[in-house]
Amino acid sequence: MLADAFLTEAVQASHYVYDFSDEFLKAFCEHWCPSTNTFIIPPGKLSISLWDFLDLGGLSVTGRLFDEVVPTGECLSQSLSEEARLPASCMFLLLGYHYLAVQSPDRRVLASAWISFWNHSIRSYVGHEAADRSTSKSICPRKLSVLEHRSWDAGDRHPFDTVGASAGLEEEVYCPAFLSCWLCVFVLPAEPLGFIRAGVFKMASFMANGYRVSLAPPFLSCIYKSLSQISLSNTPSIAPECFPAPYLIGWMGTYLHA
Repeated sequence: MLADAFLTEAVQASHYVYDFSDEFLKAFCEHWCPSTNTFIIPPGKLSISLWDFLDLGGLSVTGRLFDEVVPTGECLSQSLSEEARLPASCMFLLLGYHYLAVQSPDRRVLASAWISFWNHSIRSYVGHEAADRSTSKSICPRKLSVLEHRSWDAGDRHPFDTVGASAGLEEEVYCPAFLSCWLCVFVLPAEPLGFIRAGVFKMASFMANGYRVSLAPPFLSCIYKSLSQISLSNTPSIAPECFPAPYLIGWMGTYLHA
């Protein structure tokens, strides 16, 4: 599924630990020019392009337009033509989201709750410690693996029974559930951090069905917007902006030899 959607490399990128320097990241933001979306350094201007993240992170430049929207009931209707209706997995994701949301005081779903619901064998990443913890930090994403083939036994059926997914649909539902978390946490994070957004279910379902989705444009616009807001802030160190830091760290390491 991931190979058909050209996502294998992009998903694998979320399975690593990323060490970075706070001071270097701050300096990067200070030298960012929001009017030209470029990094201004003594040799000249250096820009971040769509092709950089295709090469570095495997994020597709072409494909379906990334459309973050909660689908209506009409879009989920099985009476629509195959071209018009959404994948059935989208409905199961919405049912799972509702199940978790009604148990939350603020009706929002934490990524940790989403992972726990779909996967009972959670393991956090164990990475190498940074050489100097006083100047370096690590980003360690939480693991929810769909890259390895797995068999589904009776103990795994709880989330699928909860959303009404019949036997044989486990992989069809589990893969977009993972991709939804991957999009919200790793690729396109948004405030408030650490929550699942129901608007990504549509695109996650398409990707899980082998459709290529153009992720690089919204990804790059997210970086541009966040860096611009940080650089224009009177207090950059506490600016309430979020962006996909691991990819940016990878870009800095490649082009700035950081």
